[in-house]
Amino acid sequence: MTMTAPSMSAQRARMLIVLAAALASLRGPVAAGAAEQSAAAQPPVQSPASEARSPAIATASSVAAAPADASPASSAAIASTAAPAPVAIEVHGLPSEAEAMRLCEIFLTRIISADYPAAFETVQPYFPITAQQFDRLKEETRKQHGLAELQFGKPVGQVFVSVDRIADTVLRYRFLEKFDVDVVYWEFVFYKPHGEWILNGLGLDDKLEDLFRR
Repeated sequence: MTMTAPSMSAQRARMLIVLAAALASLRGPVAAGAAEQSAAAQPPVQSPASEARSPAIATASSVAAAPADASPASSAAIASTAAPAPVAIEVHGLPSEAEAMRLCEIFLTRIISADYPAAFETVQPYFPITAQQFDRLKEETRKQHGLAELQFGKPVGQVFVSVDRIADTVLRYRFLEKFDVDVVYWEFVFYKPHGEWILNGLGLDDKLEDLFRR
């Protein structure tokens, strides 16, 4: 059998392939060493995916909600969409309308005597709002009452005005608070969800037109 020698172009192609393979084998260790040196010289950078995973690890709700074989990315998604747990608020009820009205009278008596802490401590057990909401209400009411004193003088007493009912479920009491030169009115709203009255709102106003519309 006669064998022909490879052409020059075929030999050149084989040489190029061999050279490329040799260069690749040399370049690999060099590039890997440079990458290790660069990584050691720079602080680790947290990727957005890893940042998203951090809250999922810290929250108990995401751990409980995620399936056992969930990936870190899916756990983060569960953590970001989980609804916050409701805030538990302990509230007491008043068994009768008479006791609801008595609560209003005690509150106003202490407001008139400028004993604001005691006044709000009186109603807080019956008011189903968070401590933060209650503090805001207390501060705002105190400011409004202070402005009334600056304009109208010292408070001198209270007068019951009216009670309104919506079925056997909602009560609204209105009282006048008398000052030296003018008057404001207070409004208290009670709600009965399960047989006892809880406080649903309170506030004061100086627009007496609302009372004349009755």
